[in-house]
Amino acid sequence: MCSSSAFSIDVASIRSESTIRTACAPLLEYLQNQPSSPACILLTTFDDDDALLRGIRLGARGYLLKDVTLELLTEAIHRVYAGDTLFNPALTVRPANP
Repeated sequence: MCSSSAFSIDVASIRSESTIRTACAPLLEYLQNQPSSPACILLTTFDDDDALLRGIRLGARGYLLKDVTLELLTEAIHRVYAGDTLFNPALTVRPANP
C-alpha cells in the first residue's frame, strides 16, 4: 500500500455502472474531504439530469457519457486539471421546460 504522501492525484476519472447515488457518492465525498482532492470527472451511461446535478453537488468537475470521443475526454481532463469544468454538451443544452 502506498502512503498518500508518496504521490498526488490531479484528476480522477470515475466510471460508474450504476447510479451516482449508490456507486460514486461515497467516493466523491471521500475525495472532496481530502487535503489535496483531485478534480473528478464522472463517466457514466446515465443521461440523467438528476445524476448530473447530484454529481455537481458532490464536487464533480466533469460529467460525460461513456460514448464520449477520445478528443472530448482528453479536453475534459485538460480543462478540469486547469481548474475549469466540462459537462457533456448534450446534457447542458436541454431546454429548461421540455
